[in-house]
Order: sequence, then structure tokens, then C-alpha cells
Amino acid sequence: MEEFTLQFLNILGVEFVIRLCLAAEWIGVCNFSWLLYGTVSRILCKKVRRVQKTLDTIHSTENLNEEPMSPHEANRGPNFVSEPKKELQLFDYLKYLWSTVVTLGSLIIIIYGIAIQAYVLPIAPGAAYVLALILLGNLFYLEGLMIAVVGTQYWDPKTFQDVYPRAFKCHELMNRPDNVKRFIIGRQFFTVLTNFLLAQIFVFAHWSSDGYEPILFFIIVKSGMVGVFTILAFGQLLPELLAAQYPLRFMDLYYSYTVCVISLILDACAVGHAAWAMYFVTRRTCCKSQMEGDRAAHDTKPEILRVQSAEVIAKLAKSPLRIQHPASVDSV
Repeated sequence: MEEFTLQFLNILGVEFVIRLCLAAEWIGVCNFSWLLYGTVSRILCKKVRRVQKTLDTIHSTENLNEEPMSPHEANRGPNFVSEPKKELQLFDYLKYLWSTVVTLGSLIIIIYGIAIQAYVLPIAPGAAYVLALILLGNLFYLEGLMIAVVGTQYWDPKTFQDVYPRAFKCHELMNRPDNVKRFIIGRQFFTVLTNFLLAQIFVFAHWSSDGYEPILFFIIVKSGMVGVFTILAFGQLLPELLAAQYPLRFMDLYYSYTVCVISLILDACAVGHAAWAMYFVTRRTCCKSQMEGDRAAHDTKPEILRVQSAEVIAKLAKSPLRIQHPASVDSV
């Protein structure tokens, strides 16, 4: 439903799912990913963070009639006022604590479970460790690129052509006709395949439950729940958070372009083409009135946005702390 976003959001049950997801986040099950994101971004994107902080200060203290910093701000409009950052309360610290204990505990169980060869996949423990790391790395790229590719598809590539050449190549590849949809289908098959293989390693069906409560042991160890927490933190939420905040840097990583190409190849192999058939059928059923309306307006794509990104400015500026105004950087 990339083409009919508003119609999809109007489907019965969407609000319930959104609230359910927010409830899962509220109990803190994902909070360890915020710690990972904060740590990784401070190490790898230190200069960009300083630039963004400087730009935020400029925009909060000056009332200038200029183009917004991102498409998200453009959609919000000029009268949008963001909520002030809330200080952490005791409950927030408890959420971070229990999420960290659960995630790191799951990782320890996985390391030990592989060592005693309790997993399903019939390979040696050494090969299982290596394969698990490779698969988690693949999943890292697949999840992050989904956010980065879709989020930057209407950005002006000339803005970052020189400073992020690999991101420019990804953007150029993805913005060929229907390539975003093809990428989504191929990438989804690649993701499901990766998760299936990870489940074969992280489900410890051959681990004896002697001396443990059988039901609790099955839920925690044999069911693969420990794998869920590990994959969620390291392979899914961390790259998604990084790609949402630093899409150009994520697309500029080595191997990003290769993952895009592999996803398009998988789509070309027709492994997910049943989705195209379902797409054409369901859009006629659910979005017929929109399709029969102003077709010209429907086919019109959003204008190309020349985004003043902190990622680009950080590459161009010798001293981020001396930035007077983003408009002063001629290349942006």
C-alpha cells in the first residue's frame, strides 16, 4: 500500500495495531535498542550530531523564512511546535534496566546454546556462530535500507552526489521506474529467508529441560524467544533507528548498494510476484474510487526536495560549531 497510504491507514483495525505497538514500546521491551542507537550514533556520527544540534539551535532562535531541514518538517507545516524533551523518570530507568537484562541475557543463552549444539540447523557450532553473524549483518542492512530508501526517494540527489557517492548510486538505482516497489518485494523475501535461517540457529529444540520448569523453559529457550530479543535489538531496531536519523550515511555504507541489487534480482526471479497479483486485485477492491477519480493528480509524484541535511553539512563544513546558518553552505 505504498501507493495508497491514506486509504491503508483508514482500514478498520489499523489504529488498534498502532496502539498495540505503542503499548509494547511503553513497557520497555525495545528500550535497549535506544541505548544501542545512542552509543553507535555517538561513535560513528559524532560530527553530524554536533551539526544537527547547532542547526536546531539556529532554527529555534531565529525566525527565518527558508526551506525546511527535511521532508518531515515540510509535511508538518510552519506552525508545527514540537513537544519539549522530557526528562527521564524512575519508570524510564527501570524500563532501560529490564530491557538490557533481558536482551543481554538472551544473547548469553544463545552463545551457550550454540556451544552445546542445541540448535536445529545441522552444522558445526563454529559454522553456526559465523553464519549467525553474517545473517544478522544482512538483516541489519535489509531493515535499515527499507527506511533509508523510502525516506529519501524524493530528495534531490545533486545535494549529496559528491559527499555521499555510494548513497547517490543507491538513490539513482532505486529511483528508476517501479524500482522502489521491486526493492520492497525482493527485500521482503530476502528478510524472511534471513529470519528463517536465524530461527534454525536460535531455536534450541535439542536443549534438555531437565531440572527446569518445562513450560517456562520451553517459552524462554526452546521456542526461540531469546532469538526474538536478540534479532529485534541488533538486527532490526538499531539499523532502523540509524537509517531514520542518518539515511544518507546508512545508504553510503559499504555493501548497501549490493543489498539493493540482490533485492532487485530476487524480485526479477519472480519469488514474490504473487504479491503483485494481490496488489492489483486489492487496489481495485479497496481503492477503486481513488483510481477512478483524478488519475492525473494520482500519478503526479511529489516534487524533488532540496534538503538541507546535517549529514551533508557535516561533510562540507570544516568546523560544525562555526556554522552560522545552513544557507551559508553553498553546496547544500
